[in-house]
Amino acid sequence: MFTSSTTTYSQGMSPVDFGDLFLSVFLFFFVFVLLVCVIPFWKIFRKAGFPPALSLLMPVPGVNLVLLYILAFADWPSLRAPVTRAVGRTVDMPGTAPGARPPDPVL
Repeated sequence: MFTSSTTTYSQGMSPVDFGDLFLSVFLFFFVFVLLVCVIPFWKIFRKAGFPPALSLLMPVPGVNLVLLYILAFADWPSLRAPVTRAVGRTVDMPGTAPGARPPDPVL
C-alpha cells in the first residue's frame, strides 16, 4: 500500500547545500537592501527634521512611495524659523547662525 521511495542525489546539490545557498543569498540581499535603502534615507530624514526611524519602512513596498511623497511635499521641520520664547530669546535651529532672529513678517 505505502511504498517508500528514496531519492539519490548522485548529481547536483543536496538539500543541505541548497539551504546553505539560500541562506547566503538571503543574507546578501538583506545587507544590500540595508545599505541601499535604509542608510541613505536615515540621513535624509534626519537632515529634513523627520524621525530617522522612518527610514526602516523604506524597504516595505507601497509604504516607501507614501514616505517619498511625504518627504517631497511636506514642510521640513529643519527649515522652519526658530521658535521665539516668551523672554524674547530665540532657540537656535540647525543650519542657522547662533542667536539669529526670524525675519520680520511682511504686512
